[in-house]
Order: sequence, then C-alpha cells, then structure tokens
Amino acid sequence: MRKKELYKIVNGEWSALRNALETITYDGATNFSTINLPAIPCEEYLLFSDGMSTFAEHTFVPGNKPVYAICSSPVSDYGTLFNIANNSGAQLINLNVLNTNSAVKLLLEQPFKFIGIQSNSNAKNIFPSYPVALTSTGFSLTGISAVPDQVITLQFGYGNTVTVEKKVQLNFSKQEVKQVNLQRFWAQQQIAELDLQYEKNKEAIASLGRMFSIVTRNTSLIVLETAEDYVRYKIEPPAELRKEYYAILKQRQRDKVQEQEYATTFNILEAYQNLYKWWDAKKNTSPGKLPAPSEAPETNQVRYTPPTVVRDEEVKQDEAIAEKSTFGTAANQGADASLSGKVSGVVITSSNKNNREPAPTVLLNEWVPERPYLAIMNNQAEKNLYNKYVELRKDYINSPTFYYDMANFFFRKNDKATGLKILSNIAELNIEDHELFAMLGYKLKEAGFYTEALYVFKKVLQWRSHEPQSYRHYALALQDLEKWQEAADTLYAGLTKKYDDNIIEDYEGIADAMLMELNDIIALHRPQIKTTKYNKKIIGALPVDIRVVLNWNRDDTDIDLWLTDPKGEKCFFGNSQTAGGALISNDMTNGYGPEQLMVKKAIKGKYKIQIHYYGDSQMKLTGPSTVLAEVFTRYSTGNEQRKLITMQMESNEDKDGILVGEFSFE
Repeated sequence: MRKKELYKIVNGEWSALRNALETITYDGATNFSTINLPAIPCEEYLLFSDGMSTFAEHTFVPGNKPVYAICSSPVSDYGTLFNIANNSGAQLINLNVLNTNSAVKLLLEQPFKFIGIQSNSNAKNIFPSYPVALTSTGFSLTGISAVPDQVITLQFGYGNTVTVEKKVQLNFSKQEVKQVNLQRFWAQQQIAELDLQYEKNKEAIASLGRMFSIVTRNTSLIVLETAEDYVRYKIEPPAELRKEYYAILKQRQRDKVQEQEYATTFNILEAYQNLYKWWDAKKNTSPGKLPAPSEAPETNQVRYTPPTVVRDEEVKQDEAIAEKSTFGTAANQGADASLSGKVSGVVITSSNKNNREPAPTVLLNEWVPERPYLAIMNNQAEKNLYNKYVELRKDYINSPTFYYDMANFFFRKNDKATGLKILSNIAELNIEDHELFAMLGYKLKEAGFYTEALYVFKKVLQWRSHEPQSYRHYALALQDLEKWQEAADTLYAGLTKKYDDNIIEDYEGIADAMLMELNDIIALHRPQIKTTKYNKKIIGALPVDIRVVLNWNRDDTDIDLWLTDPKGEKCFFGNSQTAGGALISNDMTNGYGPEQLMVKKAIKGKYKIQIHYYGDSQMKLTGPSTVLAEVFTRYSTGNEQRKLITMQMESNEDKDGILVGEFSFE
C-alpha cells in the first residue's frame, strides 16, 4: 500500500489532489486484504478499482461507512465491486454505462431501494436477497412459495431503513402467469446473484445453467441433437431421448469405475523402507551399501492401500510404543540430541544444549543474469533507480522475466517493498499459467513473502490438482506460515492420492522428498499434529546433516543436481549412493522435479552444490525455466538451517555445472 497523503479541498479547489492523481505511477498487483478502512476515519470512501484482487483472496472489510466503488475499465470484476458497495450501503458506479451526470447523482443522492420481504416462513429462496436500487426499468422479485395464493409484504426505503411497505397477493391462476416459465426466471435471478462471487459459486452456476438451459459465463450456446450431446453437457433430455440418455450414463459410470481401478498411488511404503534402509547406517557393512531386504523394517512390498484408522493415543502411550519399536530406537539414536519432545515412532531425549556441534557454514552463490536492462540499472544513481525501472518497463510490459529480474535487483539492494511491488506485476499479466505462478511462488518464498506465496501456490493447486507437485508446494507454503496441521495433511493427501499411471511414472522419486518433509513437520511439531488417519508405517523422523532439494517450474525439462563431498566424490544420477554416505533420489527428466540429495552424517570439510541444465523441449512466453534450490543442514534435528536461492536456466553450454553454493562442516 502506498504512503497515505492528506489533501484538503476548500470551495472546490482540488488542484493538488488532481495533480497527484494525474502523475501517479501505477505499478504492482492488487491486494484487497491490505485495505484497512477503519484506520482512515471519514464519513464515506471512494474506491477506484477494477475489482480484481490479483495478489490475494478477494477479502475486503468495508467497515460501517459507505464505500462507493467506481470503475471505468471494461474488464472489471463488477460482482466484487457491487458486493463491496452494496454491503456498505453505497453504490457501484460503472462509468462504462453511466454518463457524468448520472454518476454524480449516485454519489450525491441516496436511491430508493427494495430492501427485502417481511419475515415469512412460507416464502423462501427469494432473489434478489440483498437491497437493490429501483430504476425506471422496473423491478423483479422471484422466490419459492409454500402456499399458492399467499400475501407477501415487500419492504422499501433508503439505506437499510424501511420507509414503505407494500402487500402483494400471489395469484398463480392468472393466464399471464401460466404463460411465463417461472422456474427458469427464478433460476436466472439466482444465477445473476451467484455470479457476483463467480469463483466461489462457479460450480453451482454451471449446475443451474445446465438444469434450466441457461447460458452462463462458463458455457456457450449449445447444440443438443443426440443423447450423447445431452450427456456431454449434463442436461436432462426430452422424454424421447431419456432411455438412451440413461443407458449412456450407466456405461459412463462403469467406465469411470474402471479408470479408477487403473489409477494408483505412489508406493510410499516401499519408498519409506528404502529411505530407512539407507538412513539406518549402523546396519550397513560400508557407507552407501544397502542391507539385505530382510534386515530392513517390515513393510508390505505391494502398492499402497488406504491405512486403517487408528486412534491417537496419549503422549505416554506414544512413548511406550516407540520404546518397544526397533524403528523407534534406531531413529532415536540418529536424532540430534538437542531436540526435546515427542515424535510418533520416535522418542527424543533432552540434552545439554551447550554441547551442540558447531553450525555448518553455508554460502550460496549470488545469481545475477546478464540482461541489457540490468546493465542500465547498474549504472544509475540510487535515487533514480525506481524511475529508471518505470522508464524501461514500457519496452518489457508483458515480460515476466523482466519483472522477475527487476524484483531481484531491488531485493539485492535490500529494498524489499519495491521488489515485491515489481514482482507482483507477474500476477497482473492475467496469464493463468501454473508454470508462471510456480516461478512467482519460488521468488516470493526465497524473499520471505510467505503469505503471498501461499496464495500463489493455492492457485497452482486449484489448476493442477492432478499433479503431486501442486500439493507439495502448497503444503510447504503452509509450513512457512507455521500452519503445521494443514501442511502435514496436504502432504499426506498428495502422497496418498490416486494418480494416472503416467504421473506415477514421470514423477517417481517425489515421494522420497514428501516423506522427508511430512516427517520433519511431525517430528518438530508433534504435540500440535493429529496423525490419526496417517499410515503409521511411514511415520518416523530421519534426521540428516545435509539435505538439498532442487525444484523447477517447467515441464519437459531435464535438470540434474550434483553434490561433491570434501574427498572429491560426486553424487549425481550416475552415482546415486556414494562411499561418503550421500543419496540422491530418482533422476527426473520429464516433469517438474524435485530431486533430493541427502547426507546422513557429513564428513569434515567443504561440500559443493551444482546444477547441470540439459535444457527443455519448448520455448514459452513465460520465460526460461526457473529453479528453486533449498539447502538444509541438520535437517529434522531442531538445529536446522535453511537457505533458498532461485535461478533461471537459459543455457546448457556449461558442462561443468552451475555453482549453487558451498557449505562446510567442522
């Protein structure tokens, strides 16, 4: 939100305000949740907006004073603006349809309104259900009456004050009433009201539209000739087609059941078992060598099936179970001694915090791309930086990469407010592209804007709920905001959801990362998290000294993660388990990652993280592939460090890899 300014208008003199409005620089996305009207005391408010909150939910608290919503853009969310104005007792002033005199009249005069009907148990589902200004074009009211010829009392007035009541006798026997399709008329008015909050009500709108053959904003004129057409659009057919219609529906249902049978889940039991076998180093004859399957914890070597619901026990019972569990004992021995608390399947004992091992040193490589506009910015005086950005913007107005780079430039200058404003322009581009929003979310996460990142990743989950990455990103955004239970539940939902076979095949390895993250949340916040519905065979912390996760936002992209240890051994897809104890997850060459690399017990010296970018199969308007590298030390121990860095991959010429960072253990 911009800095507040006070302008005094005396005898109509408003030149200072006019100059400010004419010279204002419009930049950044819209976030209605930042508007705090009670902090600006006055009698009325004027909201000039297109009604689109592009960087947060459409949350607007108007207070108890009138808010006049004024718009002039032909592409506006009129429903949101109408709700804001109407709920405050004011008016929506749409300058696309009103001339100046009419608009001024709405500002200066309170219109006469229909306010509602007198309380009546025999009348329900009344539309409109909110106060409506009366105009010369007339007024319509629809609803459902439990009594055929009852009397209802209409209430009218100004604001929310009733000044006039009018009784109306319903008469369904009149000829003109019989000639009107009242049901369809009622549905039209209900749809019009639901459309004021379209995103929230779009499923109900679509359902009513199909039921009453009404064209809505998410449907077009439909040609219905065969029973297949009616099935396709879920519309009840005429009598002569119903037999065929229901036969097709029955067959479609059988096909759907069959498709569900082919859909499957990630084999999280096997994935967890493999992670545990690697982690349980005390059973390994040499670092990096897996024990025989019989030595690993007992699990079912089959596809995962939904777990049996088990009640959460009291903490003392949890401890008793853990003490009797071979897995619990092993996890306890590997956990950092400084973590004190209760973990399902693990008992962590308290210790002297003064005996902690020294924290590793982590240095990430600053990523600064070569761009012509950045070269120009680097030659500007500090006081001219923002103005120069605005000047350059006109040549890159629709380029996501430009806003990404410029935001990064200001972040490096420690001007986070300006950086966020510039970065938010990506959400204003009106490109509902999940890859673009993932890029935006990565940068917000890196910069520490967790609330904004949550909104972005929630959008991605809405668009791409058929992909496990969407659940993972949203869950980790919840974790950043300390919403532990929601984060754990979202991760578990993503792990156990049924996916198409191609998803399971392309994203093999993502379960490894999600299992580590789920157990990290549970381990560090166990008292706050209910795990009743979770499969207990996959619950238990696996603390490690090093964990690096590489994410990227573009499909059909091949990026590899490398880790070189102090002895010079490199862990990568061709050497997935090293003598130094490193383990990397499955090499993803098609999807969006992630790739996870871990070292349970780091050796002394310097580790180096690199990325090898092979390229992607397509060019997009949303720009190059963006990666987010998450670097953790002492993961799941209570002494965890996390550092993030985003980078954009534009060249596959660097065969030696791109340096992400280095960290040292003493």
